[in-house]
Amino acid sequence: MDQAIGDFATHLRDRNRSPLTIARYTDLLRRFVRFACSELHQDTVTPNQVDKALVVLFVREGGVAGAQASAATRILGWQRYERSHGFW
Repeated sequence: MDQAIGDFATHLRDRNRSPLTIARYTDLLRRFVRFACSELHQDTVTPNQVDKALVVLFVREGGVAGAQASAATRILGWQRYERSHGFW
């Protein structure tokens, strides 16, 4: 998943997103992956294990207070990017 997050960060850079935006996305996605590993009781998580229910659970329990909608939007945006580029 680190490679997938790195690829997404490159995609955001290519689209001229600000360094702060890229940092927020990558931080959130790394926290999400750690959360997913913990929830699934695994050392790693594959993209096809990420579903809407897991994202909702993260937003409720692991997201930053007051930023739930933003967190879900970022994770789902990353998921759309991964699928559109054939990673999932």
